[in-house]
Amino acid sequence: MYGRMQFADYIVSYALQSLTRCLLRLRDREAQFPGSDGRMLAQQAQQLLSLWQMMQWSVGRLQHDSARRDLREIIALCDSMEALELRGARLLLRSRVEREPADDERKEHGESSVSAAKLDLDAFMAAFELPPHTGTTAAMRDRLSSLLQAESARWRDYQGLRQVADADLIEHGMVRAFERAGKLAPQLDEISARGEPPARKRLLRTHRWLCHCTNHLELLRPALSEAGRTRRWHLARLSAKVEDQLELEAFALAAARFGFKSKAAARLAKAVHRERRHLAKQRSKLRVGAFAAGPEAYRSEVTEAVGQLGLHEITLLPLEPRAG
Repeated sequence: MYGRMQFADYIVSYALQSLTRCLLRLRDREAQFPGSDGRMLAQQAQQLLSLWQMMQWSVGRLQHDSARRDLREIIALCDSMEALELRGARLLLRSRVEREPADDERKEHGESSVSAAKLDLDAFMAAFELPPHTGTTAAMRDRLSSLLQAESARWRDYQGLRQVADADLIEHGMVRAFERAGKLAPQLDEISARGEPPARKRLLRTHRWLCHCTNHLELLRPALSEAGRTRRWHLARLSAKVEDQLELEAFALAAARFGFKSKAAARLAKAVHRERRHLAKQRSKLRVGAFAAGPEAYRSEVTEAVGQLGLHEITLLPLEPRAG
């Protein structure tokens, strides 16, 4: 069962170490939920989803679908700690504060640096602010712990995960994700060029595949070439900008139902429109570096990185006992 480590073994070990860290942090009563620890759990669950995507071509559907369902529930539980609409309002407020001093057009119209739109956003954020609390409820902690332990058992007990060939992990996992993301990302720019906001489902799909690409390269980080590290930076930033737009569109939808007076609604609509154009411009620039030289270059980069991991020199140690 143990012996010399293959790439699939490396992935299993990586997943189990991640799950152990999550379980230990969840048991720490000083952990910040909501806060940085909740975000860490959501990020780790997203990374595990990307590992299952790598394995999907070669493992049983039952295990894959069960894992995906549980990991998505973890992400949903962690995301429920802060409203998406509220994050969108904060994004808009932050962007306005950063760019407002340089906005000569606004100065010409005699608007103050503390804009009326900022006050509108403050009112919205106050309405959507969740009640303060010091941590997750006991029931939520128990549910998160149960889900994480079930996921740990899958990686520990399912032998099929250790038998996936390197070539399948690269071709049907990493390269496939790169190709999917490479087709979806330009479509957002095409929609934005028409002056339309992308649909939520399209944003979610694009973000999911960009996250897979970023997480795959994070797995290979110790062995990535300079080109691979540069690509990973661009993919991570591009993914973040798509997430920003998801939050912005959630805010725009909620603001339309919020009941702002006509002047306030017009101010915020103009601010949302400007932010959409800004995000589209940033995405377009990042996309060049993210998908430079296409799938062939990416295939070469990840294949080289897998070869550079030094797996033949590593002995797979007995896995830690299950978390109780």
